[in-house]
Amino acid sequence: MLLRRESVIEAIDICQASDFYNPTHAQIFTAIEDLLSEGKPIDFTTVGAKVGGDGTFERLMAMTIDTPAASATSTYAKIVYDKSVARSVVRDLESAREKIMAGEDPYQTTED
Repeated sequence: MLLRRESVIEAIDICQASDFYNPTHAQIFTAIEDLLSEGKPIDFTTVGAKVGGDGTFERLMAMTIDTPAASATSTYAKIVYDKSVARSVVRDLESAREKIMAGEDPYQTTED
């Protein structure tokens, strides 16, 4: 995403920061979203400055090196989103299981 501005737009259309499992990746994604909305360049320097902290530049560089092709951003964003949905389903099922084990109605929500 740091290589193409269009990649940022593609990713934002598919997923959001809360979809990332790794909090650092979510923080970086949020910084990139902020920079885009502010009309600022999206590169190592601006994202690193927005995120801050020791080792930020190195993490960004490693993430870019580990990404095979910026042209596949939408595919990667879809993977992030799909994994997020899967984690959500697992959490919901675990919650239902706990309610059943406690003799509660798994279909009743706290808003009822």
